[in-house]
Amino acid sequence: MPLRTFTITSLSTSPTSPIAQGTRVTLTATVKPAFAPGAVQFQDGTTRLGPPVVVANGTAAGTTSRLLPGEHQLTATFNPSDPSGFTTSSARVVRFVVTGLS
Repeated sequence: MPLRTFTITSLSTSPTSPIAQGTRVTLTATVKPAFAPGAVQFQDGTTRLGPPVVVANGTAAGTTSRLLPGEHQLTATFNPSDPSGFTTSSARVVRFVVTGLS
């Protein structure tokens, strides 16, 4: 059985927390190695934030402006399109705070 290449996924947000409700947030996942084929699923806890985003050159980005006031636990999970050649990986949780409307 061939060896699978391990992947590492990290997550960043722009702007950073805290933000006012309704503000557009860009979530960017970085997948290493950059040549790993697949898609990233962004989530807030167990809630999916849109459909999976295809990784291109080691990055995938999605946006949302639907986060409600409170603390959120954002994450990104990389799912390889070739699971026999690459592993699935998840970013560490990013704690994100949304305040009321500005």
